[in-house]
Amino acid sequence: MPNVQVKRWIPRLVMLALVVGGTVFLVLNKPWAKGETPITFQTVTVGKGSIAAQVTANGTLSARA
Repeated sequence: MPNVQVKRWIPRLVMLALVVGGTVFLVLNKPWAKGETPITFQTVTVGKGSIAAQVTANGTLSARA
């Protein structure tokens, strides 16, 4: 009776799909990982004097046209 064997395998396949889906979800989302580092700002009072600037960036920089 092949119909009985098919009925026996359906719950096993459903459980396997749930386990694989849960594993993929955990690997992709990594809920245990720490969040991104917070952005920090430094402010200073405005005064007269020479203009000095510091830029830190990654990637390609280009002027706006």
